[in-house]
Amino acid sequence: MCSAEELILGEEPIEANDAKVHNIELYSEEQPLGEKSLPPVPLKEGTITYKDGFIQYLSPDKQSPLQWSLNNDKGKWDMYFIRFPFTLHATPENRYYKEVIFYISISDKSVTAYDLFPTDITNKEEVDKSVVIAPEGKFKDIELSLGSYNTTVKFTRLRPEISAFGVGENNFYWRYSSLGGGGVLPGSKYALIILKVPHGVRQVNGEIYFKAVMAKQWLGNWRSTDAQSEKRSFAWKLPFP
Repeated sequence: MCSAEELILGEEPIEANDAKVHNIELYSEEQPLGEKSLPPVPLKEGTITYKDGFIQYLSPDKQSPLQWSLNNDKGKWDMYFIRFPFTLHATPENRYYKEVIFYISISDKSVTAYDLFPTDITNKEEVDKSVVIAPEGKFKDIELSLGSYNTTVKFTRLRPEISAFGVGENNFYWRYSSLGGGGVLPGSKYALIILKVPHGVRQVNGEIYFKAVMAKQWLGNWRSTDAQSEKRSFAWKLPFP
């Protein structure tokens, strides 16, 4: 993490010509009419593009004064800042994303989410937001930057409602929804993670996947349908100076 660095995270779609970019599809299941003995038919509901996570080592030195290194278990843990972007693509006019959930599951239970962001975003309107990584290794609003990393992360627009779950666990997720019931608008989203890893570990393995509740128009009425993506494996190579 370089001092005086600013990361500006907007809603622009991820460029598809990057080798680190992947597409993943959301599917629902529909039972054939009058044929309960037949297996459900998969129906494509949406597309998500995601990019391999950006990983940075958080060094507990004088230039980057993270206080967690001074607490108990000194030398037993390493901390990493990970930002994971994904783009929610537009759907046909007869449906929209009522809710989207992004899951990360790490195989090693000793590797946990020390902190997550965005979390507890419940504004009724779109908001700008800037955060820093505070001395204790947590995400903090920009007003609390004294003694922290000078790196700031600025979200140009956070749409309601976003909640994160699983701090302190190896399985964690973000839920995107809408307070007004208008649905989750397409565009790029960013999940930020402070990852706590046993010292010496150089690779973290796991899976990511998405779930969604789709609102679909059917014979003049709107109904909700559950959709889910396949699970995709990842292997995060952890840098170390």
